[in-house]
Amino acid sequence: MRTLLALMLVSAACAQPRLSCVSCGQGRFLSQQTRACTECPMHSSTNERVNATHISDCQCDRGRFNRLHSCHECVRGEFKTHACDVPCAPCHAHASTQLQGSFAAATCVWDAGHHAQAALECVACAAGSWKNASGNAACAECPADSFCGPGALQPTRCSAIASSAAGSARLGDCQCAPGFQRDASHACRLCAPGTFQPQRNQTACRDCPLHTFRPAPGASAAAQCLACDAHAHSARPGPAQCLCNAGFMGAPGARCAACEPSNF
Repeated sequence: MRTLLALMLVSAACAQPRLSCVSCGQGRFLSQQTRACTECPMHSSTNERVNATHISDCQCDRGRFNRLHSCHECVRGEFKTHACDVPCAPCHAHASTQLQGSFAAATCVWDAGHHAQAALECVACAAGSWKNASGNAACAECPADSFCGPGALQPTRCSAIASSAAGSARLGDCQCAPGFQRDASHACRLCAPGTFQPQRNQTACRDCPLHTFRPAPGASAAAQCLACDAHAHSARPGPAQCLCNAGFMGAPGARCAACEPSNF
């Protein structure tokens, strides 16, 4: 009787169903807490791997990086080309991405004021050129009547009384107009009364010839110097007004009249 009972118990135990073990599929891992296959966090996957056993087997998509098992977009200026557990890579110097979550080196574009010199080398725009926006466009030639230093974001205009050729690189390339002289700071100053300057970008104005005068500033030719009255003279070149000769009277620069009898 005891033998029969023992055989019945063994038979009942063997009749229980066998366990069936199945690997967690792609994008899922075996949670060690629930012992069940669990979806990877958003924007991550186990890629082609199956039977993942931990959340760390979930790798962030390209353009995203892992922070505490959460996938975040690469910030501007960085990119990530593959779905793997590595940080985002920075763009080369003087370049950046225009959007977050970039996933290719080609999304790195040159900063404003810079252009490509080689495949991954970015240099400042040369003197005489400029670029005011990020992108892969070349630097543009500085327009006339302005100048552009190295890495210029915008052309700098010459003053209204100066001009420059296209492609000028410095303030000194802005040339003062005739009738002006250039000072040490490259500012243009009107020629003083009694002087003139017919050429551009000169550091000094010329005196009007002897016995001529110029009452107003800014003369650009010797012909703008006026002859003294027939009874007047200038004591030196470059006067603003002529003086009446002895025996004559009149305001400086005006017509000179002879002194009346009994006067001198």
